[in-house]
Amino acid sequence: MYRFDEKGTPEALIKILEELVDLKDWKPNSSVYGFIEQFKNALKNYLGNDFFVDTFTIKKDEATVFSLYFF
Repeated sequence: MYRFDEKGTPEALIKILEELVDLKDWKPNSSVYGFIEQFKNALKNYLGNDFFVDTFTIKKDEATVFSLYFF
């Protein structure tokens, strides 16, 4: 999802983000890890304190990072 953060954002990702946050508050990230953290925090805020949200990342190379979200 990070590769679409600043440009070419697919409609499906826009719909998810619109559900989680006010898009005017969404800030483009300079790194994939910044995006992962911002998206995780958006999920935490959306779900509330009764739910646990965390991520697991695997870095294949500098340009490829996979992230799983647990909630």
